[in-house]
Amino acid sequence: MRAPIELSGKEQEHLRFEMRKLLESVQMITEALAEDKMDFVAENAKKYGMGMVDDAAISLAMKTTPEFVALSADMHQKFDDLALYATQGGTKTGALKQLGAILANCTACHAAYRISPQ
Repeated sequence: MRAPIELSGKEQEHLRFEMRKLLESVQMITEALAEDKMDFVAENAKKYGMGMVDDAAISLAMKTTPEFVALSADMHQKFDDLALYATQGGTKTGALKQLGAILANCTACHAAYRISPQ
């Protein structure tokens, strides 16, 4: 059974918005990899790295579990790692492996948690 993350309506909306942005980034990165545009991979990955963590994200994190926070932080760090890899001449295959690791974090989080009203 998935553990509830109890959030207000506004917090739920914010979290879902952020998750959609992350999914859009994965789509853009996948398209860039298909076209072998590593600069675009790096640009999109960097947007969703640790720099994406702002006051709203920290406020939401305070209402979750340490495990949820760890998964989230690890995912953002993996985006930064992918951006760095792409700028340092990484291969398409290597970038796809890193993207797979990012998606594994997403899957693990969605399998473990569900958003629930307060």
